[in-house]
Amino acid sequence: MAAGPFKGLTAFSHNVHSQNSDSLSQSEISKALFEIDNEVYLGPILQNSADPNFRY
Repeated sequence: MAAGPFKGLTAFSHNVHSQNSDSLSQSEISKALFEIDNEVYLGPILQNSADPNFRY
């Protein structure tokens, strides 16, 4: 029996938080990379985070 919302898929792709896989990983360096303020970078990523449809 697989636990979690991905039903064991993480066994095949266990490095899900590697660079560029996690959209929040570059938030601290967004000013240098994209000339965008940290909060402006995070805004579009987190704008629907409170929506129950995107939770598990």
